[in-house]
Amino acid sequence: MTRISSIYSRAHADPPTGAEAERRNQVAFQEAWQLHGLFCIDPTTIQDDWTRQVVVNLANQRYMKRAET
Repeated sequence: MTRISSIYSRAHADPPTGAEAERRNQVAFQEAWQLHGLFCIDPTTIQDDWTRQVVVNLANQRYMKRAET
């Protein structure tokens, strides 16, 4: 029997907020790293200014600068 992805059952639910949203993001980031070697990080979560700037500079170098919002 073919299993249908659970993503379809989430389509009509309200998006999570607060701690639940952060928890889900952490789970997704962990799975992305462990399964695919994909590293996801929000620069605003990096406390050290120098380290944050290094991360932003690397991302800009590899993927071009983000649009200003």
